[in-house]
Amino acid sequence: MDTFKNFLGLALLIASIFVFGLKGMSVEMGIAVSGSCVFLAFANLDQFAEFKGAGFEAKLKQAVTEANATIENLKSVAAPLLITT
Repeated sequence: MDTFKNFLGLALLIASIFVFGLKGMSVEMGIAVSGSCVFLAFANLDQFAEFKGAGFEAKLKQAVTEANATIENLKSVAAPLLITT
């Protein structure tokens, strides 16, 4: 599935550059390129440790690890509560 997403994003990127370039629409071509880049970045989000750009910064793998640790803590607290209930 990831290969399909990458191929789709690359195909849209090349097609948009080609079509808007032939028509001489440079602003639309820039928007299409940036949109395709954002699509490819979010399609491969699981492969990034840090994501930084346009005033946005995120540390993804650390956040996922912390979320999993929180879930495990909640499970350990909920088990005795369920037994006593």
